[in-house]
Amino acid sequence: MYEFPESRILLFAKEPVYGRVKTRLHDAIGVEQAFQLHCAMLRYQAKKLQDANLAPWEVWVSGDPHNPLLTGMKLPVPLRQQRGHDLGERMWAAAEASLVGSASVLLVGTDCPSVDVDYLREASRLLRAGSQVVIGPAEDGGYVLLGLTRSVRELFVDMPWGTDKVLQLTLERLEGLGLPFSRLPARWDVDRADDLARLAELEPPLDFQLDGS
Repeated sequence: MYEFPESRILLFAKEPVYGRVKTRLHDAIGVEQAFQLHCAMLRYQAKKLQDANLAPWEVWVSGDPHNPLLTGMKLPVPLRQQRGHDLGERMWAAAEASLVGSASVLLVGTDCPSVDVDYLREASRLLRAGSQVVIGPAEDGGYVLLGLTRSVRELFVDMPWGTDKVLQLTLERLEGLGLPFSRLPARWDVDRADDLARLAELEPPLDFQLDGS
């Protein structure tokens, strides 16, 4: 039995295509290591969700969900294809579809391994308690988690994705809409070379090691 059966967790993942993932890290660690890191973080997040048994979960893939590397992971959940021209459209479409049969959704990415089970549990608890939106800030000015009990399109349009302005603009829009929302403590994600040293902080550890480390 799930702890939050009324909710659904949507794990957002890029299709694992060599040379096209974690591109900001190519100069620092090389294309091969960046690719292996991407795959390791996807496996890490999937195992976390599977073991936690918090809520039903799915993987939403930017690209081909039938990629052999994905199907070869034998994930015990649906692999769904993201739809939309930018990240905002894709997140909104996934949330909209999932809320049809669920009271709430949590959106989290594979590049946010610092989002642990307790963090997901607290977000789910807040949504159950009445928050319409829960946001988990990222230390770089974006966010690592977004929880919703209703589809709020204003949070996904005309947003400068990938910049340090995303969190502040999102909070301003929430306040402007007058929606009850909760803000969790900030967490880190893995986008740049400076983030790599923090992988050693993870517990359980990530099944990945940088060459020469």
